[in-house]
Amino acid sequence: MGRRRPTVETFPEWLRMHERRMLLGHYRGALDAPRMTTHLESRERARAWAIRASACRRMRLRNETEEAWSIAFRLSPDDPWILSRYAVWQLDQGRFAEGLRSADDGLQNAAPEDRPDALCVRAQALWLCGHRQESLSDFTAAARQAAVNSPTQLASIVNIAVVLANAPDITPKSAELVLDLASHLRSVVGNRKLPRVRALLRWATGLAEAAAGRKSAGVRDLLRARRSFLGLDDVASAAAVTLDYECLTGRSQSPLFLEVIEQAPADARPEIITRIEAMAAGRAEPSQHTALKSLAMTSNVQRRWSQ
Repeated sequence: MGRRRPTVETFPEWLRMHERRMLLGHYRGALDAPRMTTHLESRERARAWAIRASACRRMRLRNETEEAWSIAFRLSPDDPWILSRYAVWQLDQGRFAEGLRSADDGLQNAAPEDRPDALCVRAQALWLCGHRQESLSDFTAAARQAAVNSPTQLASIVNIAVVLANAPDITPKSAELVLDLASHLRSVVGNRKLPRVRALLRWATGLAEAAAGRKSAGVRDLLRARRSFLGLDDVASAAAVTLDYECLTGRSQSPLFLEVIEQAPADARPEIITRIEAMAAGRAEPSQHTALKSLAMTSNVQRRWSQ
């Protein structure tokens, strides 16, 4: 379905498929979305450009991201679906107040099936603007609606808990709030078999436990999350968890890292390189900078990344 040109009827599912694939680190199909939708109406073409913008954002292609957003808004300036996704880009740029306004506008007129995603984006904006309790309320509401609508939507929302727990400036107090959020999300999941959601929850919990001062518990949860992602063949997430583990423990875990990164999808590797470099420059201790950099540039891995 991904390589076929969608019809008006199949377009919504086609769009969701590309968003699901981006969660797993596959971006190339989303980059081609505008080319695959030239025969459709302006709203559908605008959303295809928004999907491309989201893929470019994840691949750290800033100029291409801005160009795609410009085209999307020219085609459909007031689409709430696009506004919610544009808010994520604004938040990435540190434009928190603007991102909150876009998130509010996106939520106000969101279609029922889009409300969980729109609530989730506003929750991120509220969190970054310092409104933590309101943010938790939005996250919980989004998760409860997504649990009814789609497990994939729920995984996307739980993934945000990982982002919050991984913030470089997270405080112990904020970490406790993330743990509270994870607890709420775990109650939403209940007894259902949602392995990716549970792996994401372990990841978020591990990071938050460590940030709250409970390092041993955090390390255990990160290793469990890594095993879960490997069991799901989600090597991009497994590699990212390994990096978090390495930064947290201060140990060089090159064998763990190489085991997963050499299996990563080719189009996910640029983001993983960027993540390594960001950690080396930011969260990692100075003693780890050289180890992380040399690991990123290991000739064997670099050769695979360039294929």
